[in-house]
Amino acid sequence: MQTLTVEIEDSFLKEFMNFTQKFTGKVKIYDPKKEDCYYADRQKELTQIREDIKNKKITMKSHDDVWGNVKNHLQNIS
Repeated sequence: MQTLTVEIEDSFLKEFMNFTQKFTGKVKIYDPKKEDCYYADRQKELTQIREDIKNKKITMKSHDDVWGNVKNHLQNIS
């Protein structure tokens, strides 16, 4: 089975869902908002993080900085 992401206009959603019902057993509709009770909270938090990075309210550390800190920490606790 393959997984795809499809964006559907709000005005077309009902028609699309009716169409997919013809293929029960071959098409599974996954709605993360219904199946994951924390989906909306995580989506809101990630959107805020992206905005904060874009507006320079928070900064990103480089890959080398992060792993350098991990390496130093591990050496210090050994």
